[in-house]
Amino acid sequence: MSDPKLITARRKYGAAAIVVYLQLLVMAYRDKGYYLAYGDSDRDGVIWSIKSEVLSGRYEPDAEKIAEMIDCLAAHGLFDGDLFQQGIITSHRIQEHYYFATAGRTNPEVKWELWLLTEQEMREISSRSVLLQKFVSREENPGFTSEKPQFPSDESTHSKVKEKDRNIDSNSTLLHSDVEEILGERLNKANRSAIAKMRSLGMTDEVITATAHYAVGHAKSDSRGYVPYFMTVLRERLKNGVLTAANLSRPKEQSRPKQEDSSGYLSPANIGGTDRGQDDSQLSDWEREWKNRVMNRSKENSNDD
Repeated sequence: MSDPKLITARRKYGAAAIVVYLQLLVMAYRDKGYYLAYGDSDRDGVIWSIKSEVLSGRYEPDAEKIAEMIDCLAAHGLFDGDLFQQGIITSHRIQEHYYFATAGRTNPEVKWELWLLTEQEMREISSRSVLLQKFVSREENPGFTSEKPQFPSDESTHSKVKEKDRNIDSNSTLLHSDVEEILGERLNKANRSAIAKMRSLGMTDEVITATAHYAVGHAKSDSRGYVPYFMTVLRERLKNGVLTAANLSRPKEQSRPKQEDSSGYLSPANIGGTDRGQDDSQLSDWEREWKNRVMNRSKENSNDD
C-alpha cells in the first residue's frame, strides 16, 4: 500500500495497520456497500470481526489496540472525519467502488446524508447510473422523494436476467480488486475463473480475502510472487471444507511428533508415527518410495558392517 495517508499508521503499528484498513474496506463492501456502521452499538462487533478474521494468532493485538488503529486511520484521512465522528466508516474511495459496481443496477439505494461524491465525480465514473439521475433530480428539486426511476415500459425478463448477471460480475470485480490490492499482484484469467468456481461452491469473500492476507504473511520469497501460493492455499481450504469465516477459526489438528527409526533415518512412516514393520498402505507414492530407499540404505549399511 503506497497511500501517503497510511505512513503514520504504518510507522506506529506496522503491517497490522494495513491489514486493519483493508479489512475495513472489505467489511464496508459486504455490509451496506458504501459504508460501515461504527457507532457505540456496532464498534465491538467490528473490532471482533477484524480480530477473528485477519488478526488472530500468537501475536494478535487486543481490542483496544485495534480501536486505536482505526482511530489513527480516520485521523489521517483514510476515512471521512465528519462521518466517522457520527459512527460511520466511509470514504470517497469506498463510495467510488460502490458507484462503479452499481452503475448497471436498476434501483440502487443510498442515504444521501452519507453520500460524499459530487455530480462531476460520478459522471467521470459513469454517466448512465441511476444514482446519478436520482442525485441530479434531488439537487434540482429538493422536495423530490420518488425512489422509483423511469425505465422503458417494455423491460423484459431477459433484461432482468442480464441485470442480475451484471451485478454478480460487479461483485466479482470488487473481490478481485481487493485480492489484487492485498497481494500487490494481478490475477490472471485462470485465477479469476478458479475463484468464481470456489464462490459458486459456497466459499465466502471473507475466506478468500483472509487467504490473501495469509499468503502475504506466509509465502516464501521467490520470483513467482504471492499469487501461486494464494491459489494453493485457497484450493486446500476448499478441499478441507473451509468455506466461511467461522471455519477459519476452527482449531488446527496438532502435528504428530517426528521420530527417527532404529537406523537413524527420518522416514515418512515415522513422521506419521508408525513403525517400519507396520502396514504403510496409508502412505502416498512418494512417501512409500522414500521409505523403501531408507530401508535399502539401512540394509546396505548392515551388509557393510
